[in-house]
Amino acid sequence: MIRGFGWLLVPTMLISGCLGGRVEHTDARGVGSVSVNHSSCPGTSAKAAVRGYYDAIIRHDTFGAKSCLMPYYLQQLDRVVDPDWDNIKSLRALKLKGALARYASLPGNVPARYARPYAAAQIDAEFIVRYYHVESSSNGLTIRFIYVVKQHRTSLWRIAAIGSGP
Repeated sequence: MIRGFGWLLVPTMLISGCLGGRVEHTDARGVGSVSVNHSSCPGTSAKAAVRGYYDAIIRHDTFGAKSCLMPYYLQQLDRVVDPDWDNIKSLRALKLKGALARYASLPGNVPARYARPYAAAQIDAEFIVRYYHVESSSNGLTIRFIYVVKQHRTSLWRIAAIGSGP
């Protein structure tokens, strides 16, 4: 059963993205171009993509974490004041649970162009976190609800959205 979500990011953006290889985009301030190599994130399964994201966060590997995200979601996160790769000081005791998701259950911030992927999964991540700046979340036990999609049969799994709380 898919639960309701309180999403961290709601805006929908029109973007042209690529689904593999390198992704280049201008950051939220309109400065420069960030290049991300998608091959640096394991994406053989939905859980592997989520684990790869949080492993990169633990190592403070910004580019590794970004490589686990769908291009449109990366652009949305570039507009956030304190994304995970800038704000998480430490993270431990990561536990992942997952289930396949129906297309209709994908969150509203997934652009229509990507709303019907080849496969989708909801991964519940539970971990203990310490933030540099505590704004909307508290230090301690945290649960995130993560949608991971496989856009095509041969695509790797990538994170499409991360939410908090039902």
